[in-house]
Amino acid sequence: MILEAVKPGHFPIVASLICIPLIGVMGLILAGRERVRLMKGIALFATVSEAAFSLLLVSNFDAENGEMQFVEAHTWVSELGVSYQAGIDGLNLWLVVLSALLLMVLVISTGSVGNHQCRKTYFIRLLLLESAAIGAFVATDVFLFYVFWETALIPAYFLMGWEGNSSRRSAAATKCVLYNMAGGLFLLGGIVYLYFYYHSITGEYSCNLLHWYTMIIPGEVQPWLFLTFTIAFAVRIPLFPFHTWLPNAYTEASVGGRVVLGSIFLGMGCYGLLRFTLLLFPQAVTQYGHVVAFLAVFSLLYGGLVAVSQDDINRLLAYASVSSLGFAVLGICSGTVLGITGGVLQVINHGVVMAALFLMLDMLDRRCFTGTVGGSRGLWKTMPVFAFVFLIVCCGWMGVPGLSGFISVFLILLGGFRTNVWYVVFGAGGLVLVAIYGFGVLQRVFFGQGLDRKDRDGEDLSNREQCALLPIVILVFWIGLYPMTFVQPVETTVREMMQRVELKIKSASDSKAGDVGVPEAE
Repeated sequence: MILEAVKPGHFPIVASLICIPLIGVMGLILAGRERVRLMKGIALFATVSEAAFSLLLVSNFDAENGEMQFVEAHTWVSELGVSYQAGIDGLNLWLVVLSALLLMVLVISTGSVGNHQCRKTYFIRLLLLESAAIGAFVATDVFLFYVFWETALIPAYFLMGWEGNSSRRSAAATKCVLYNMAGGLFLLGGIVYLYFYYHSITGEYSCNLLHWYTMIIPGEVQPWLFLTFTIAFAVRIPLFPFHTWLPNAYTEASVGGRVVLGSIFLGMGCYGLLRFTLLLFPQAVTQYGHVVAFLAVFSLLYGGLVAVSQDDINRLLAYASVSSLGFAVLGICSGTVLGITGGVLQVINHGVVMAALFLMLDMLDRRCFTGTVGGSRGLWKTMPVFAFVFLIVCCGWMGVPGLSGFISVFLILLGGFRTNVWYVVFGAGGLVLVAIYGFGVLQRVFFGQGLDRKDRDGEDLSNREQCALLPIVILVFWIGLYPMTFVQPVETTVREMMQRVELKIKSASDSKAGDVGVPEAE
């Protein structure tokens, strides 16, 4: 009965995914400052409900249907063609589930967070960012997407400024926001141009992205629009040379800020590249996609090389993120179904692994860790459960067969060989670097002679910490051992998407520039 209730047309499950965190925010605002258990309970109830709804979404999702599902549409500002329009397909399904599950894990893992008022505002910011991120993932109205895209910056800014040295924290948060706002201006410029261009050829205003997909944009304009959208998404991914805001953000942010940045915030950039750039500007992608692929390979190698030389583990993970997401962009730029599918799965794997690493390093930091790669040694003997879980996560990070990272790497390499062998050859060098700094972290933190410190002999994982990490460990094994659960929905949508791209390129060559197709029926 419950499953029947969430089928399309019966229950607005997508809108519920956006609204549940906001309801949680309202509950937290009304809760008293001293009601610590109540505040944690409200945040936990909101995130668990969100995770449950996302799993119900998966249970009702038709993996063999590449079109939008669970579509919701309501007129907002009819004169301007602005509507609330949202839907789920293979591109955003797992990103929504990932966002919901990781926020639940983050709330479960939260122990002592400053004073009572700090705890309250901390949970509020987490829930606001969750609502904005999921809104951006599911929105098919371009205006609505942009609102969510920019709104996510506000809670992200405050989450980055939660702990640490105040001046450095403020500088890191400000740099992140300025970079992403600058990228947002490029995105806004491209959106405004397409909005008026659609009106010029149809006589009506519309922000419906599915309608925009039918436009055949003139060849002389496509490269400039391609540039504006790509810069906006490259800043948030982040690709070289737009990555410089990330290391300081990782270093100065709280554990909550690091998790949402590394696992959700950065994934929004890759999603935008897929949802907008590939489908709106296929001719420009064909002509200039190799430039983005080159930046992806450079980011992959550069991030790996710099990560190897880092002593501060947060900066190491920052450059590891640049490398890992560079690999994801390489798959997206391959232009093949296998490569793009692998790129999407790489984003998912990156989110899962980074969330686990940041959570576990925070747990370790509360016991004995110094923040440097070699700051603690010999922890395999004193914290065996913790060390074993960390080993599993790192192996998933490095793409060991049977764990989450392997399938995404395999598909990206397989798809890339069909387009440009040299990019794949150089890109594969990044995998060697991942193994170097991944095993380096394991060896220097968990093995070797222990440091002579009384506080080294901390307790192993508590029950609460084990409950928080269990969903992540399950995902690492599930993605690796039974990848078709995750591959099939993505592959079906990507295959449908590439067919549209091919038809659009063919139509552009057969039609006069400026023609537009009839908008697809929703």
